[in-house]
Amino acid sequence: MSFVFFVFYGMVFEDTEGIKTMPQPATSKWYYRDDSSNSDKEYNINLVERDGGWMVECFYGRRGHCTSQTNKTRAPTTFEAAEKVYEKQCRERLAKGYQLVGGENAPPVAAPPRENTGLMPQLLDAWPEGQDVEPLLGDRAHVAQEKFDGERLIVKRDGAEFVFSNRRGVRLPEDPAVVGALMASPARDFVLDGEKMSDGRFIVFDCLSHNGTDLRDSAFIYRYNILKRMFPGEVGVSGLTVVRAPLATTAPEKRALYERVKNEGGEGVVFKGGGSRYRAGKNHLNQFKVKFWKDCSCIVTGINLQSSVSLAMLSPRGRVSVGNVTIPPNHPTPQIGSIVDVRYLYAYRGGSLYQPVYRGVRSDVDESDCLLHTLSFKNESPPDAPKVAAADPAVVKPEQQKNAENGRARARRQKELEAEDSAPILDF
Repeated sequence: MSFVFFVFYGMVFEDTEGIKTMPQPATSKWYYRDDSSNSDKEYNINLVERDGGWMVECFYGRRGHCTSQTNKTRAPTTFEAAEKVYEKQCRERLAKGYQLVGGENAPPVAAPPRENTGLMPQLLDAWPEGQDVEPLLGDRAHVAQEKFDGERLIVKRDGAEFVFSNRRGVRLPEDPAVVGALMASPARDFVLDGEKMSDGRFIVFDCLSHNGTDLRDSAFIYRYNILKRMFPGEVGVSGLTVVRAPLATTAPEKRALYERVKNEGGEGVVFKGGGSRYRAGKNHLNQFKVKFWKDCSCIVTGINLQSSVSLAMLSPRGRVSVGNVTIPPNHPTPQIGSIVDVRYLYAYRGGSLYQPVYRGVRSDVDESDCLLHTLSFKNESPPDAPKVAAADPAVVKPEQQKNAENGRARARRQKELEAEDSAPILDF
């Protein structure tokens, strides 16, 4: 189903005799909800008059909670310049799946429709940092695959028709190279889940549908065996290669895979229950990702000499510098204001990311996802959250559950404040 939203913005109006009136402030209120990832966010964009000029101020956060502020103009500027920034922010909300819920003092203009594919990916839960992975390596019920460092991509084929979907379930333009490679498959009806890599590979690791049969309720091992028959070897067409992600099933195979990926500097390993079903979103009981590197989404705040860019993340007080990252020669330099993905080993509290590696521009997240408190700081373990006393989830009392949730919220807030107090605030 497609939707048409409306963007409200301030304009210089003309009356019936063509005489221009004063510029007007404007507000647009947006929200984003995704039950599969437990996202429920609001984003308010304000075009306001400040100190003899105009500014664009944005307020964001989880709906029903306190919001944080970020300014999209460095200082008061002309109405025309601020209006362009305001409109750009509105377009970006639309592009990232937000819905408009209101606005003031402005006429509406139609925005282009978006298409949701309904193809939502399964997102694995992170294995607790520092916890021994031996239970996963030795457990016969779990199998393992390498975690690849690419762009999540679900592809649906129905004859000659293809649908490309990102991790938010939003339709993407077709990639002719991927289409050409998948056309070589004898199957003409399927849904594949994988990662599009920057080196020209499309690595597929799951098959959700095959020849008209939905496989999401089938065991992962069964789905993988179908994938194995579809792609017994690599398929290369038009400069792109489709590769089936190898699977380790025995304890020796899993240990060998784990050590190889770690020694080669890979991103990590995922463990899935061999009998597990495919379910969109997180909160699975038997599927985990173990990451050897951390990653974060950052805002590009400046372009430096020596082919690097400055980065920032958000705290409750605004943007906070987290250092620089070098842009590899095979990547274009991202624009200021872009959201980029950065891999790092750890972060210094009050300092920068250690050993940051640039991975590319993110099109499926926005600035409100670039949160400082999500970083892993050196020699720091996350605060312990209160545990629910009851052993059986069926007998957990509502007040116990509420106390546990409040404890986790306090721990997260404390971590935010500690990071905020020790980090420099950027003047934006």
